[in-house]
Amino acid sequence: MKSFDLREVLAVACAIYRSNGNKVVKFNEDKIPTSKDVIAAHFIKGELVEVTDADRASGEEVLNNIQHRSLMMQIANRKQGSFVDNVTQILQADKVPANRLGFVVWAPKIAESIRLEDQQKLDLAQLALTSNYIGAVGDKITVNFTPIRNRFSREYNCYRCFGHDDHGNLIGFLSKKELTGKIVGRVKTQEVSKYNSGGKVTYINYVKEAK
Repeated sequence: MKSFDLREVLAVACAIYRSNGNKVVKFNEDKIPTSKDVIAAHFIKGELVEVTDADRASGEEVLNNIQHRSLMMQIANRKQGSFVDNVTQILQADKVPANRLGFVVWAPKIAESIRLEDQQKLDLAQLALTSNYIGAVGDKITVNFTPIRNRFSREYNCYRCFGHDDHGNLIGFLSKKELTGKIVGRVKTQEVSKYNSGGKVTYINYVKEAK
């Protein structure tokens, strides 16, 4: 089976990711070829993708970010998802087999997710230093909400929304949809959260968009 230079594959993957508006095309959206098909056509059929110096630099950054995250996860004795682990394992070798090209095409997306997650942690750590409680338990409050992370919970069939107000005070709540901007709710609890860098967090319920 043919195999290809890892760094060249990453450069092409970054070029494809860039040309698709920084996303991986999974299906034939509006007759656009999937990212997997494009990278395979480049290396196997000779239907070349235009690769810039910036794409090659991005490829190096992607490789460094994913390998660094893998090392940190190992040190912390934490596990990655199986798909991310598969991609990470492929990036450990100097060559990429032809039947693994479709995995590498996801590497730019994975690296971008790592970067965003790291930035969220940094933002949260800074906010946690100065966050104060909003109102008191039972109070109805109106705030301008800026999300840090919104994660869908299958357990509750809704989003766990977490962010801050205009004064940097941390806020958490459950919602059927992702919310941002002006919201109204009632203070449910207030606590110093060990899960959020030790910041003071105001948790609210009965949350809805403010009119």
